[in-house]
Amino acid sequence: MLDPRLLRTFVAIADAASFTIAADRLNSTQSTVSQHLGRLEAAVGQSLIDRSARPISPTPSGERLLGGVDKLVDARFGD
Repeated sequence: MLDPRLLRTFVAIADAASFTIAADRLNSTQSTVSQHLGRLEAAVGQSLIDRSARPISPTPSGERLLGGVDKLVDARFGD
């Protein structure tokens, strides 16, 4: 099972298209956000964010994971 904190960080990064903005929204530091994403990417064995794009954006693997997270949240909390 994936750590919910890491998933929350990933969703924040994808939504904000910025590590800095995601860190602000999570009341965290950019370093912590980067570490969380690195841990999540290591856990799934895939790059999830295209860091070369400006603004940053999810990779195809990241898009698939976002879809799965959305389904999980909908199933858990309703829509």
